[in-house]
Amino acid sequence: MARYLNSRTSNFFPCGVCGAEVPDKALACPDCGADERTGLYGDEDKSSELGQEDFSYDEFMRREFGKSPRPQGLPWIWWVTGLLLLAALIAGYVYRLR
Repeated sequence: MARYLNSRTSNFFPCGVCGAEVPDKALACPDCGADERTGLYGDEDKSSELGQEDFSYDEFMRREFGKSPRPQGLPWIWWVTGLLLLAALIAGYVYRLR
Protein backbone atom coordinates (compact mmCIF):
# COMPACT_ATOMS: atom_id res chain seq x y z
CA MET A 1 0.00 0.00 0.00
CA ALA A 2 1.14 3.49 -0.69
CA ARG A 3 2.34 5.50 2.27
CA TYR A 4 3.00 9.22 2.03
CA LEU A 5 5.40 11.20 4.16
CA ASN A 6 3.76 14.53 3.43
CA SER A 7 2.75 15.96 6.80
CA ARG A 8 0.17 18.32 5.28
CA THR A 9 -1.95 15.43 4.02
CA SER A 10 -2.65 13.18 6.98
CA ASN A 11 -6.15 11.92 6.09
CA PHE A 12 -6.40 8.83 3.93
CA PHE A 13 -9.19 6.53 2.83
CA PRO A 14 -8.94 3.04 1.31
CA CYS A 15 -9.27 2.67 -2.44
CA GLY A 16 -12.49 0.89 -3.38
CA VAL A 17 -10.65 -1.17 -6.02
CA CYS A 18 -7.26 -2.19 -4.60
CA GLY A 19 -7.47 -1.11 -0.95
CA ALA A 20 -4.45 1.21 -1.08
CA GLU A 21 -4.40 4.36 1.05
CA VAL A 22 -5.54 7.35 -0.99
CA PRO A 23 -5.15 10.97 0.19
CA ASP A 24 -8.46 12.74 0.82
CA LYS A 25 -8.06 15.26 -1.99
CA ALA A 26 -6.75 12.79 -4.59
CA LEU A 27 -8.59 12.46 -7.89
CA ALA A 28 -7.31 8.92 -8.52
CA CYS A 29 -5.68 6.07 -6.61
CA PRO A 30 -1.88 6.36 -6.84
CA ASP A 31 -1.50 2.55 -6.89
CA CYS A 32 -4.11 1.25 -9.37
CA GLY A 33 -5.31 4.45 -11.07
CA ALA A 34 -8.96 4.00 -10.11
CA ASP A 35 -10.91 7.24 -10.20
CA GLU A 36 -14.41 8.37 -9.26
CA ARG A 37 -15.88 6.81 -12.42
CA THR A 38 -14.31 3.37 -11.86
CA GLY A 39 -14.99 3.00 -8.14
CA LEU A 40 -12.36 4.89 -6.17
CA TYR A 41 -14.68 5.47 -3.24
CA GLY A 42 -16.04 1.93 -3.15
CA ASP A 43 -19.46 3.00 -1.91
CA GLU A 44 -21.45 1.30 -4.66
CA ASP A 45 -21.14 -0.91 -7.69
CA LYS A 46 -20.14 1.27 -10.65
CA SER A 47 -20.67 -1.39 -13.33
CA SER A 48 -24.22 -0.21 -14.05
CA GLU A 49 -22.99 3.35 -14.63
CA LEU A 50 -20.40 2.08 -17.09
CA GLY A 51 -22.95 0.02 -19.05
CA GLN A 52 -21.44 -3.35 -18.16
CA GLU A 53 -24.34 -4.98 -16.35
CA ASP A 54 -25.77 -6.83 -19.34
CA PHE A 55 -22.68 -7.54 -21.47
CA SER A 56 -23.00 -10.71 -23.53
CA TYR A 57 -19.78 -12.07 -25.04
CA ASP A 58 -21.65 -14.22 -27.56
CA GLU A 59 -23.71 -11.24 -28.74
CA PHE A 60 -20.54 -9.15 -29.03
CA MET A 61 -18.89 -11.85 -31.17
CA ARG A 62 -21.95 -12.04 -33.44
CA ARG A 63 -22.00 -8.27 -33.92
CA GLU A 64 -18.27 -8.02 -34.58
CA PHE A 65 -17.66 -11.10 -36.70
CA GLY A 66 -21.01 -12.00 -38.20
CA LYS A 67 -23.04 -15.15 -37.89
CA SER A 68 -20.40 -17.44 -36.41
CA PRO A 69 -17.01 -16.55 -34.92
CA ARG A 70 -15.51 -19.93 -35.95
CA PRO A 71 -15.08 -21.36 -39.43
CA GLN A 72 -17.72 -23.99 -40.19
CA GLY A 73 -15.55 -26.33 -42.24
CA LEU A 74 -12.91 -26.64 -44.88
CA PRO A 75 -13.75 -25.75 -48.47
CA TRP A 76 -13.83 -28.72 -50.83
CA ILE A 77 -10.60 -27.67 -52.55
CA TRP A 78 -8.60 -28.36 -49.38
CA TRP A 79 -10.14 -31.83 -49.01
CA VAL A 80 -9.21 -32.65 -52.62
CA THR A 81 -5.69 -31.26 -52.12
CA GLY A 82 -5.22 -33.29 -48.95
CA LEU A 83 -6.42 -36.51 -50.57
CA LEU A 84 -4.18 -35.99 -53.61
CA LEU A 85 -1.19 -35.33 -51.36
CA LEU A 86 -1.95 -38.43 -49.31
CA ALA A 87 -2.29 -40.51 -52.49
CA ALA A 88 1.06 -39.16 -53.75
CA LEU A 89 2.78 -40.06 -50.47
CA ILE A 90 1.34 -43.58 -50.49
CA ALA A 91 2.30 -44.07 -54.15
CA GLY A 92 5.84 -42.86 -53.44
CA TYR A 93 6.14 -45.25 -50.50
CA VAL A 94 4.83 -48.21 -52.54
CA TYR A 95 7.10 -47.36 -55.49
CA ARG A 96 10.13 -47.16 -53.19
CA LEU A 97 9.45 -50.63 -51.77
CA ARG A 98 9.75 -52.28 -55.20
